[in-house]
Amino acid sequence: MIHDTILLLSACINPNGMSYTEIQNPKERESHYLNALSYYLKKTKYKIVFVNNSGEDISYKVDNRDNRIEFLSFYGNDYDKSYGKGYGEFLILQYAFKNSVFISKCNYVIKITGRLIVKNITEISTLNDFIFFIPRRKVYVECINNSAKHIESKCIIASKKFYTKFFLEKKNVINDAVGYYFEHLLYDVIEQQKSVFFVSEFCEPLAIEGVSGTSRYVYDYIVYSFPQKMDNLILFCHRYLDNHNASFFLSQWIKLVSYSFLFLKYLYKIRRRVL
Repeated sequence: MIHDTILLLSACINPNGMSYTEIQNPKERESHYLNALSYYLKKTKYKIVFVNNSGEDISYKVDNRDNRIEFLSFYGNDYDKSYGKGYGEFLILQYAFKNSVFISKCNYVIKITGRLIVKNITEISTLNDFIFFIPRRKVYVECINNSAKHIESKCIIASKKFYTKFFLEKKNVINDAVGYYFEHLLYDVIEQQKSVFFVSEFCEPLAIEGVSGTSRYVYDYIVYSFPQKMDNLILFCHRYLDNHNASFFLSQWIKLVSYSFLFLKYLYKIRRRVL
């Protein structure tokens, strides 16, 4: 599946006074993007689409000898700033899906805020597919908040058709000034299309390295031991079965998967004792 999946990194090197954006310095932001690109090139096998909406070309600053990165750049940051950066993010996705050669040839897209490094992105994508028996039409997200009708959007793994046929059809609705963010739109579209797509949260927390452009918050993450990780995955399987009306086949499969995690946990402990 990894060769059928594209990593889409959204970027705005020069926010030019964008509201709700603490990090404004273009050089600082560029260094974050270059750092993220270097990581994904070295630590993942995905092809990458990097889309910058403030016009700068940084392709010459990246070692792209294997042509794994497709650089797209356009001037899409001249809208009313009161709409907020989520509106700009939406425009970036529209441009990417309309103009990217890589995306035109794939079936799945992992959208990540381009300044952030998700260190376990391959692991999460692989494990979610394993737990749910590789659903064909899928949407995996970080955190679904039903009370606030809000879904975190730093990272989204979804079928290409989710973006093109449903999410990107919702034009001119994001407006930070009236309290309707990118994350609200994501929630609403997913709620509307639950019967079409298999929807789940990520099976483990995102291991994010980087700094929030909104607040300068420095992301941190917990490094779990192998037994702790297996316990977390088992709990995730149980929670899913408790909270969803899964089909008989899928429920039996998830139970089997949870037993496999339990087996791996005890196998690890036995091996540690022997060694």
